[in-house]
Amino acid sequence: MSILGCPNLPLANTPATTTVPYGQWSEEEVHESESSTLMFSTSRGCLFVAVKDCGCYEVPLHVLEQYMLNKEDTNNKEWKKLHVTKCDSKPISQTKFCLGVERKFSDPKGIVVKIAEEINGKDSLTEDKDGIQDIKNCIRLDGQGKYGLLARGDADCFLRLPKQGYVDFVWDVSPGYLVLKEGGGEMTDVKGHQIDFSHIGGTERRAKLPDHVRGIFGSCGGVFHKALVESYSKVTR
Repeated sequence: MSILGCPNLPLANTPATTTVPYGQWSEEEVHESESSTLMFSTSRGCLFVAVKDCGCYEVPLHVLEQYMLNKEDTNNKEWKKLHVTKCDSKPISQTKFCLGVERKFSDPKGIVVKIAEEINGKDSLTEDKDGIQDIKNCIRLDGQGKYGLLARGDADCFLRLPKQGYVDFVWDVSPGYLVLKEGGGEMTDVKGHQIDFSHIGGTERRAKLPDHVRGIFGSCGGVFHKALVESYSKVTR
């Protein structure tokens, strides 16, 4: 079982999802927060809950707060079963990326930007306020909430290519992996191989991913995931 608690993540289909940068509080939300006696906003904050072979669900934190205060059962319809973007619902050239904020850490060589250009075309790039190339169709945030965004179809792929020599801890990846997988998505290393989270080092279970894992690709699967792996191979030849 996997649970991701994302208290500041905008809920699906709320005005907060349209802000730039992603997730920035609107004036309306700030006013609501200052005047409300509740801890959680009605427009952001959720739990992603995934159980192996049982699917992935999302529930707003303000719903759980009301349950704890009033001891009333949460309505089943408040627990939304999630599913990634269906591969036949949009062309690959409209792939929406979900990436970390610290690009020097998660993509120090700019390979992800090259992959985005390869998949979405030459007009897919822009420049940020510092004059650095970035991806137009992209959400940037840190933390494992990215996997939840993919699981509910707010984005189509997540790429993480850390600096040479860095290996991720298992607990920084495996919870998000199950959320994404149970939402119908896929996650592999950069070569398209499944990641072994139970990798044993010596006589004990290792805290980090296998050393050969040089990066992580998460996606809605199918042709989208194939495009990531093929593009990576092409731009890193």
